[in-house]
Amino acid sequence: AQDRLDLMERQRQLLHELFAAIWKRGTDGLDPAFRQDFADASDDDGRTRVVIDQIASLTDGSAIARHADLVGGGRGWPEGLNA
Repeated sequence: AQDRLDLMERQRQLLHELFAAIWKRGTDGLDPAFRQDFADASDDDGRTRVVIDQIASLTDGSAIARHADLVGGGRGWPEGLNA
């Protein structure tokens, strides 16, 4: 159904933006448990893995909240994400 496809696209957009925001901030964008792994990574592939692990550890609600904190747009953005 189109509404499901639209929701998946909004989710994908949020995750891409969240990744970019965390990546830009480096260790400052990560939870404490992930900071040392990011700092110890020897290359961008390793750092990418750490950011992905950070995002994977988030619940839907905490991913939306983190996005709001790092990217802006207010909690619940993108509109209808929880639909």
